[in-house]
Amino acid sequence: MNATIGVVGGMGNEAMADLAANVASLDGSADHSYVLYGNSRQAFTPEEADQEWEAGDPPLLRKRATGEFTAALLQNLGAAQIGLSCNGAHPLFRDIFRDLDADFVDMIAETARVPAVDDGVLVLGTSRTLEKRLYDDDLEAAGVEAFQPTPRNVDRLMDVIYDPEFGIKTGTVTDRAEDLLCELVREECDRHPAIDTVVLGCTELPLALTPESIPRLKEEGALPEHLTFVDPTQVLAERLLDDADDAEPPSVSLAVDDSPHLDYDPPFAARVGSLSEMVTLQSNLIEWTMEYFADRGASVGGSYLHLPTLFFVDYDRPIPLDLDALDLTVQEYDAIPSEPDDAIERALERNFEQVSHLL
Repeated sequence: MNATIGVVGGMGNEAMADLAANVASLDGSADHSYVLYGNSRQAFTPEEADQEWEAGDPPLLRKRATGEFTAALLQNLGAAQIGLSCNGAHPLFRDIFRDLDADFVDMIAETARVPAVDDGVLVLGTSRTLEKRLYDDDLEAAGVEAFQPTPRNVDRLMDVIYDPEFGIKTGTVTDRAEDLLCELVREECDRHPAIDTVVLGCTELPLALTPESIPRLKEEGALPEHLTFVDPTQVLAERLLDDADDAEPPSVSLAVDDSPHLDYDPPFAARVGSLSEMVTLQSNLIEWTMEYFADRGASVGGSYLHLPTLFFVDYDRPIPLDLDALDLTVQEYDAIPSEPDDAIERALERNFEQVSHLL
């Protein structure tokens, strides 16, 4: 039986598909099975996202309980190595995985080992990631000088990621987001000539600065020629495969009512034959969710509003979960639908009903 690799997603819905695509591009990816839980209920709601919270506040209690459930479910499904496709949630999941037997492959710690010791590294990310110095401390511990954008450029970077009209979280990389991102990178390189590496420390940013777009942007003069860009998602993909082995953690108890703070909504669950099929289906579900909202005069304003998803990829064993207790029906797909089928339509309707009070 091949080793199972797990992925925690849902706090950047495109990011889980991006990580899966990166894994699929690597030699040896077909030697493993995968479980990927895009649990969007781990994200902040739109009204919570712009506020500061202290330990013990209800939003943080909810995020922890929901994260614990998500991680335990992946371990229960046999995932021996688990990665997280979100930067800002790494401190939380480092703590959660201390109580689990599955190995947490830490994207931030692994990324900090990539630059050479004589590099000057510009760290890009959300304001929370930068304030917490999630990459800076690990980089500096490795002897690498880390730089952060100016407060003005942090604000612009947040617009690149979150702006409801042109931000990457809308599901599309717009020209305006790309132009603004390149402009602030040029400004920071002018301020700090030592910078020769840029860490894309938000899982949305590698969707804009890709291996295909970066050479084009350099040729157009939008990005400095000398820069090297590090995509933590790619680093994580490589480490997940490097560290995979045949160990299967023991099952753990799963119950949806263990904690009064748990925010559980049954995900749309599907079993598919390859990571490429999973990427296509997840990308379709993101698009169909946005269309479903738009048809009802609303927009998807943040990860929490997206449809929760759970994927079994090349998972050729019985699913060791009480599906009835979890209110789960696993759809089996030999071919990925090009438009929503009945099961997807029901899932989209249910999701909209669950979050419509937040619109």
